[in-house]
Amino acid sequence: MDSHIQPTTKPLATFTAHELQRMNFPPLKWIVERILPEGLALLLAPPKYGKSWFAQQLCLAVANGEPFLGFETMRGDALYLALESSKRQLQDRQESLCPDGVEAPDNCFLAVTSEDLSGGLIEQLRQFAGWHPNLNLIVIDLLAKVRPSERAGANVYYSDYSVMNPLKALADELHVCILVLHHYRKTVDETDFMNNSSGSSGLTGCVDTTIGIQKKEREDSTGRLLIAGRDVQMQSFPVEFDPEACLWRRTNAPLTPSVDPLVKAVQALLQAHPEGWQGSMTELVGETGYRTAGKDAVRAAGRHLSKVHNQLLKAGIDYEKVPGRDRTYRFWRL
Repeated sequence: MDSHIQPTTKPLATFTAHELQRMNFPPLKWIVERILPEGLALLLAPPKYGKSWFAQQLCLAVANGEPFLGFETMRGDALYLALESSKRQLQDRQESLCPDGVEAPDNCFLAVTSEDLSGGLIEQLRQFAGWHPNLNLIVIDLLAKVRPSERAGANVYYSDYSVMNPLKALADELHVCILVLHHYRKTVDETDFMNNSSGSSGLTGCVDTTIGIQKKEREDSTGRLLIAGRDVQMQSFPVEFDPEACLWRRTNAPLTPSVDPLVKAVQALLQAHPEGWQGSMTELVGETGYRTAGKDAVRAAGRHLSKVHNQLLKAGIDYEKVPGRDRTYRFWRL
């Protein structure tokens, strides 16, 4: 083989572990604190379980910056592709969700038609995001409405993963949450809700976060919300759909939101250093006495920091990883 012939394959874009250690990434955005970070998410439930009510309530909460299921939200523009609904149905739901003359937000956008994933949806969403730089949330209701026709004989897992992959790439590019609604399969696995997705595990394998709604009986107003993902702690809690208020609620929601122990530690740190503080996680743990359920508080604090960024901002605190210095952070009051 002639050594002067240039290869046609694009070389791998590699980086070293040391370079990775020194990279500075923006903190992870939590659209809904603790349960819905930026990235691609999948909401699973059987048909007629209230998924569309859930989706529209979520979009209005994010647009208003109001709590959702008792969790704080990051206020920003929201886009709801209600592709199974008519404008009349959307208006009826909105009147229930915004009763007694409550003004609906002008940063919650809705559409009842769109292209599908093979016909320009990604470009439509990218264009919309360019027009709305404060976009935080996109909801697609329903996956079947934007899924391209499957090629006969295609591998089911590969086909499912390939459907979600462009949405995953777009969510990462835009630093928003894209939540896709999808149905359960007919036979329900009571032991692992992620096995209940209609289709193959390629759908849940591609997304960052999976949320499921489960009830014992269809007519029940109460059930459980189950959550698993790459950046979220696996959890479940009871929820109910109030048919009179037309709202989803967390039935064990605390009266006041709890403050994360790491946030408390940083607050104490800045009380002692009102001019700001800079140092390593080892120094932070040593000065504040921060502890976790595990033994390695230093490593836990480093991993957990981006997950409490919203809470820090609400407490009037921000931070950054100091460029060019390994594992060093700077905290200051806004």
